[in-house]
Amino acid sequence: MKPTIKPGLVLLLAAACCETRICAFQDYPQQIGDLVFRDSNGQIYGRDGTGFSMASSHPGHVGIFIGNGEIVEALGHGVWIVRDVTGEVMVTPLQAAAGVHSFYEDWEGPDGVEDHGHMGARTHKRLLELEENQAAVLRSNIVYLALDQVAEGYDNSFRQQKGPGPDQWTCCGLAEKVYESCAGRVIIPDPENYPDESAYTGGLNITADGFGWQSDGFSYFYQNNFEFSQIPINPLFGRVFGGIGSYRYFIFFPFTQFEQASLIDAFRSSHTADFRRPLWIIDGREVSRVLAYWRAGVYHIDALGADGYAPGAGSKLGQCHSADYREPFWVIDSTEVGRVLAYWRACAYHRSSSGPDGFAPGEAPSNSK
Repeated sequence: MKPTIKPGLVLLLAAACCETRICAFQDYPQQIGDLVFRDSNGQIYGRDGTGFSMASSHPGHVGIFIGNGEIVEALGHGVWIVRDVTGEVMVTPLQAAAGVHSFYEDWEGPDGVEDHGHMGARTHKRLLELEENQAAVLRSNIVYLALDQVAEGYDNSFRQQKGPGPDQWTCCGLAEKVYESCAGRVIIPDPENYPDESAYTGGLNITADGFGWQSDGFSYFYQNNFEFSQIPINPLFGRVFGGIGSYRYFIFFPFTQFEQASLIDAFRSSHTADFRRPLWIIDGREVSRVLAYWRAGVYHIDALGADGYAPGAGSKLGQCHSADYREPFWVIDSTEVGRVLAYWRACAYHRSSSGPDGFAPGEAPSNSK
């Protein structure tokens, strides 16, 4: 019998492995507009709560999923503490391939081998609460806004970090700003009376605006209550770093964004088993495919399969089936197949954040599906 896997454990597993995907339903972007996080080879100052220590394994970069296996990212490369970085906003494939920079690879010398661990795919929890057509509009706007910034420059001085100018983006600043602005298709600048968040009404605010100070009595370090954390001056070799208005030495960290309660694990619009119309109903043919995976004891990716899978051993380079929500992955156990049977018996199912697989039997409440 499989033990139930908790979301936090999934992320720890993702951080520990850099293969071409860790199969956990929240590791993959599920819908356009989802955020994808990877770990960092660098370190973050004071992550464990003391100003004189560093923590090295953490969500250190984020991109915005735009569909077709691609993300938009604001990528800086170079030694950013010692000298100005370079970089830009670009479209990048998630899948590693030799000779092409991909999201999980370092910038230098792309060889088709992932250099960074998967830290999960996340999205705003409000997208689960909205009517499906309303959520679809916001997701479409997120993609539009992200693509509209492509080829703009990276914020080498870290003086703005959230745009809206052409050389004023960092990775999490871009993600934050397109989410804040997604009620429409025009980037909303931070208000002059920042941190007033009223301008983001109708959009998706991830992280509370503002500047956070956290100190051990000797120095400032990372915090996650507001967008910008003050960092110590002494490691920065005299650079005026992160100068936001009259504030100096403030950075918006991807880890701060990642830890916000406003984000939840990415979720599918519908179940993988539900490959025939009408959606939100599992019919006999659909449930029989899941039963076949259960009987075979293993299943694999198959582009020719009606649902993208087939029974037996084979390729695992892709997303697991929605039914396969706990370890060991690529095996459908009796509990997992039982949930799909419950959807079939109920003649309907809907999205549910309380379901271990992200779904529940029965008709959807009015604010779901």
